[in-house]
Amino acid sequence: MKTINRIREGTNTMKGLVYELEEVFFRIVKNAYPGLWESAGITRSLLMDMSAVVTDRQLKTPGNQVRLSMRPLMLSGEPESELCSTAMLFKINYHDGQSSLGSAFLDANVKDAGKNTFSSIKKDHLKRLHSIAHHSQILLYDYDNITGMAFPATAESVLGAYPSNWNGWAPYTTAATVPANCGIALNCRDTGLYKTSIPWSYQLCFRNMFGLDLDYGDIALDTARGVRFEKGRARYLVLVSVAHGGADLDENFDFDRAAYTEMS
Repeated sequence: MKTINRIREGTNTMKGLVYELEEVFFRIVKNAYPGLWESAGITRSLLMDMSAVVTDRQLKTPGNQVRLSMRPLMLSGEPESELCSTAMLFKINYHDGQSSLGSAFLDANVKDAGKNTFSSIKKDHLKRLHSIAHHSQILLYDYDNITGMAFPATAESVLGAYPSNWNGWAPYTTAATVPANCGIALNCRDTGLYKTSIPWSYQLCFRNMFGLDLDYGDIALDTARGVRFEKGRARYLVLVSVAHGGADLDENFDFDRAAYTEMS
């Protein structure tokens, strides 16, 4: 964790939030191996601790500020057909008065014990998920440090800081995301996926919370809400409210309240 500790740039910045999330990921993912090494339990623990870190935060960004809230929910019972591990709804209010509601879908998988493979990844399953949400992601957990990612891809790299110091970012994580369509195209179920991955903390804070890499269509949104479930429901639903600038934080979401309950 020494490398991660050195990149902290203030508690109330987006980069500081990434640091805090990476600490959560490192602690929970590492401690789960080997006795509790299964994706559903790891994801549940992560979402609960992530929500505690994110909720009621006000962060400084260059020339702006962002306020955040996160509420994790879980299915009331076992799913008849599990579409993916987690669906996330992002209600984003921008500084200029515009707003959006987008969805993100994550299919979590753990690396096989003592191997470099992710045998739980199923290509047919990814195709089903991708047919609903074209920006869906494979979420990879590793008891070893994940390196060799497609990262960083930030503005600082254009200014010449990359690759000598990784733009001050930690060059490893324990939870990384890969676009599902990329995983399908590569037909890969091992650590070769890392070359197309970025840290989940970065994907969440610098992509999703600004409205990037989300699905906005009715089918994706209704599936995330749980009101449409022909192809299954997500095991967990996370409601994320984001307010940029002086915008109000809107924490009112429509979802199937009979299907999802508070996570505890």
